[in-house]
Amino acid sequence: MSAKRTSKKIKWITLSIITIAVVGIATALLMRPATTSYESVVANTGDVTTYYSFSGNIETKNRQSVVSEKVMQVSEIKVKEGDAVNVGDVLIKTSTGDELKSKIIGEVANIAVEENAQIMAGTKLLDIVDYNNLEVSIKVDEYDISALAKGKEATINIGAINKAI
Repeated sequence: MSAKRTSKKIKWITLSIITIAVVGIATALLMRPATTSYESVVANTGDVTTYYSFSGNIETKNRQSVVSEKVMQVSEIKVKEGDAVNVGDVLIKTSTGDELKSKIIGEVANIAVEENAQIMAGTKLLDIVDYNNLEVSIKVDEYDISALAKGKEATINIGAINKAI
């Protein structure tokens, strides 16, 4: 009986080893990565364009804020917002016959008074801005400084007035 048990033990051990070996080989075959297909492509040469985006401030070099120098009544406003004006153009007439004139070439940006309004001395009446002569201050990250150089082309989008320069 002891020989039968020993022979059964040997059969179980042999069967277990064979089962483990089969499972190991099957796992190794199933876990093998699939073959990857490759496609050959001819490299082309060309230009690479890189776009950078920075934020900053735009300031006008020429700006005129028309301010009343004395107490007056506005009889007629000769311009409206968005009008282009030249040096010497009449902007506002007063009830006393005085004329307030433009000292710069630009565009009327803001009118702060209405016709027939009584105005105190020092009151801001309107602004004239020269949009053709702007100064741009841009904040650039230190890692992007190498991308800037004198003479490089740049487009500046001004969201407030919906213009690109």
